[in-house]
Amino acid sequence: IGQGWRMLVECLSVGRAISLPSTAAGMAKTLTFATGAYARIRRQFKQPISHFEGIEEVLARMAGSTYVAEAARIMTAASIDRGESISVLGAIVKYHLTERVRKIANDAMDVHGGKGIMLGPRNYTAQQYQSTPIIITTEGSNILTRCTIIFSQGALQAHPFFFKELKIANELNGKNTVSDFDNILMQHIKHTLSNVMRALWMGLTQIRWSRHHYTKQLNRASSTFAFLADVYLITFGEKLKTKEKISGRLGDLLSMMYLASCVLKRYEDEGRPTEDKYLVDWIMQDTLSIFWNQVDELLRNFPNRWFGFLLRLLVMPLGKRVYKPNDVLDHRVAQLLLSPNPTRDRLSKGAYLTPEPNNHIGLLDIALQKILAAEKESANELQKREAEEIRNEVITVDHFDPHDF
Repeated sequence: IGQGWRMLVECLSVGRAISLPSTAAGMAKTLTFATGAYARIRRQFKQPISHFEGIEEVLARMAGSTYVAEAARIMTAASIDRGESISVLGAIVKYHLTERVRKIANDAMDVHGGKGIMLGPRNYTAQQYQSTPIIITTEGSNILTRCTIIFSQGALQAHPFFFKELKIANELNGKNTVSDFDNILMQHIKHTLSNVMRALWMGLTQIRWSRHHYTKQLNRASSTFAFLADVYLITFGEKLKTKEKISGRLGDLLSMMYLASCVLKRYEDEGRPTEDKYLVDWIMQDTLSIFWNQVDELLRNFPNRWFGFLLRLLVMPLGKRVYKPNDVLDHRVAQLLLSPNPTRDRLSKGAYLTPEPNNHIGLLDIALQKILAAEKESANELQKREAEEIRNEVITVDHFDPHDF
């Protein structure tokens, strides 16, 4: 009795960590695979639409989110296998993976254009586009998950000292209890000072001396997050649960660190393939830029303007100095989706891509290979005619006779 909320969260955490992230990862794989192939096949103004920079930007974003989704899915499922508590991790992957696949579905519809909105058997994007509100809403809506679960309900209890301090403070009735509280408080103060000094030092040096650049960037982010979490806990106390914008941004900081860690883990586990380097660079730059943008928003909205300015000097003494991927990197990542290659195969691994009559996504790859072959100098006229026929077949939408209804 009285533990209903806790029981509910524990029950929902497994669904958030397994079924919904898996669904999101599967949708991301098929839509990204199909959109890359379609962008290379579809022509406008006598060239593939994948040559246009606007399409490149979209394809790079889709590829990055798909890699992240699979990396986080595997890492979180492995945590469950080890018997670890995954309430926070489940909330992170539920929110961020479903939000990313919602963006992927929108991007896929934008690239496919008219083909994406004309319903029929040839339209392989519409049903997944229509399904995204389901995974966004179930197991706790995404607004609820981001604003109240990732940080307020989860990360607070994972704090090494805060929860213990509250528990002992409610039991202050003897010398031993007071001594225990003082002990934990001193550890907490040392922990906070250590984090702020590390964050300041790494911010000043910009950690250029490190061979493991992204790992050190995450170490800096971790120190910054831990320090800011303490500052906001001290400032607002239990009222932080009602400060949903702040809680949501702090949750984003924790989430970006987890997703970035998943990406680096996957890259290492797969043997650091050279072909994936541009993709991993894109993801890490994108993830870290989101992290520091959210830090900027937290400090810009700190209740005390001058104290917020002091915090900014401590955690960002030289400014953010972390930026989103540039146009050159966008181009390199987008190219990975436009032809058969090992990275594209890894991105789509596990998706239903068998070239069968009723699987139009699987047939796209056959069409792409024939079109690429026909564009070579050695291609004969027959190959070129076949390529044009299959191109027209791919972009054609369904036509239904009104007398059939």
